[in-house]
Parts: sequence; structure tokens; C-alpha cells
Amino acid sequence: MAGVLFLVKNMELEARIRLKNLYDSGFTKANQLFKLTKIPLRTIYAVLKRIKSKQGMERKPGSGARPKLQGNDRRRVAGIVLKHRKYSGEKIAIEAHKKGSPKVSGRTIQRFLKSIGWRKLTPRKRPYLTKAMKTKRVEWCRKNINTDWSKVCFSDESTFQLYRITMKQWGKKQQSIPVPKHSPSAMVWGGISMRGNTDIAIIDGSVNSDKYIDTMEEYLSWTLGVLYPDGWVYQQDNAPPHKSKKTNEWFRANGIVVLEWPPGSPDLNPIERLWAIIKQQLEMINPTNLCELKEAIAKIWNNIDYSTVKSLIESMPERLEKCIAANGATIDV
Repeated sequence: MAGVLFLVKNMELEARIRLKNLYDSGFTKANQLFKLTKIPLRTIYAVLKRIKSKQGMERKPGSGARPKLQGNDRRRVAGIVLKHRKYSGEKIAIEAHKKGSPKVSGRTIQRFLKSIGWRKLTPRKRPYLTKAMKTKRVEWCRKNINTDWSKVCFSDESTFQLYRITMKQWGKKQQSIPVPKHSPSAMVWGGISMRGNTDIAIIDGSVNSDKYIDTMEEYLSWTLGVLYPDGWVYQQDNAPPHKSKKTNEWFRANGIVVLEWPPGSPDLNPIERLWAIIKQQLEMINPTNLCELKEAIAKIWNNIDYSTVKSLIESMPERLEKCIAANGATIDV
């Protein structure tokens, strides 16, 4: 963090230069500049004063109020944040004060961190991968790098909840939307391939081997048999009902070739992205009860554009290459 002081000073100068350029372009009112830049009005008024008095944008040595957090203090704050990413601004201020920095508010800490590009964000969840799992992922990718994915049916289950709230909404203030403590949900199964998709199956309750086999018999076998009379390969993850002795016997009895799948690899399955697309569309529709939710899921599934499925399956070589390059770590797709 040795460059923190330089970075902050550079960002301040860039803000003043940006205001000067906008002023020269005809935006001469403080309120106009604030709406365009969201730079504090106090800073804007100071810059306008500089412009009118024909001063440069560089701050004179010693001008302005002395920041409470100096170079060592800022490096100390940055060090605390790197070690304790969950700390609040107030907690960081307390810890920095214990180590010799001046006493400041949590808000001062937040402003400083924001000025150097730090924000407090909720981490995304990723599958936990051990070293052995990463090794297996790389080995699998190398083994299948030249696989003909046009003959593979990709499948998965997913859970869809009512009252899902993830999309940002326009408003002058944050909205408050009432939702039940435990939102009703629907478990679904589906399969996609280059020659067409299976019907989507709504599964009541949890999935066990018997329910999984019933789903395959009703929604998979006849559909893929018609789409691929010349033969096809079935992809599934390693969930216990999928790998049970009873399920494997059913696959063998029905002559279905099952693709070996690496552990902890939803990022390699193109149908995962399709679930995300469906959930976004459901949130736009906003069904109000479980019956509406199930009907909406089926309707969206039946209207999925072929080009979307095609592009997702065609992304398989790129997914495998990324996984190999990342030494088996989870990839962004």
C-alpha cells in the first residue's frame, strides 16, 4: 500500500481537471456539475473559484485542511482492511487508533477507502475445491477437450423461489417489499441439447433415486431417443441420487451412455447459465403463488430461443480451456 498517498492525490487532481473540462464545455453552474459528476458541491465551488481567478488545478503546497489520516495512517488502515475484510468502518477506526493513528469516525474510514476504489461487497459463493478436485477437473478437461458436444444432453435440477429479490429497482429511496419468512419454492429438472430440449419436470419434494429414475423415464428417454436416433450421451452432476446403484442399473438397462463428470463443476455445465436467465425473467414476471410460479417456469422454458441454447453448448471448449488455464480453479463464464 506504499502508493496510497499518491493514488489519492492523483484522484483529487483528476476530479478538479474533470470539472475544469466540463466548465470549458459550457457547464458553468455548480448544480449542473454536481448532477454530472456527483463530486461534492464544496469541491465544485472551490474549483469554480479557482477557474474564475485563473488559478491552475494543481493544489498549492500546504493549501486545504490537513487530512486527519496521513500517509502512515492510510497505510495502516489499508493493512487492517486487507487482514480483516469483514470489519465495519467503526471497527477499523478503533483498530487503527489502537496502533497509533488519530481517532476518526467510521465514516471517515469509509470515505478514504472509497477514494482508493474499495467498496464493501457481498462475496459470491463458489464451490469449495480441494487440490485433488482441481487436479481431477484439469484431467477431465484435457481428456474431453475434443469431445463432440453436439451429441451431449446437459441436465440439472434447480430450485426456484417465490418473491426472489435480486434486481435493482428505480426509485428515489430504497423500496421495502414484504415477503414471507420462508418463501415457497419449486424444484425442477431439465435437459438441453443441440437438437432440442427435454420438457421441464416439476419435482415435488426432495429428489431420491426413485424420483430421479421416474423423471428420466418420463422426460428423458423418449425425447432424446427421437432427437438422436443415432445415439447420444447424457450429462449429469455427481449428486447421490444420480450416482446410486439403482440409478446406474437403470442407465445400463436402458442403454444410456453417461458422461463422466468432474467433482464440484457447475461452472462447466452450460445449463447453469440457462437457470440464471430463467430466474431473471421470473423476477420480472413476479408470480404471486406457487401455481403461477410453476406455470411461469414452464412457459419460459418452452419459449427459450434455440440460439441461446446453441451458444451455451458451443461455449464448452472455451470453458474447458479456461479451467485448464486456471489449474482447475472455478472459472467465470
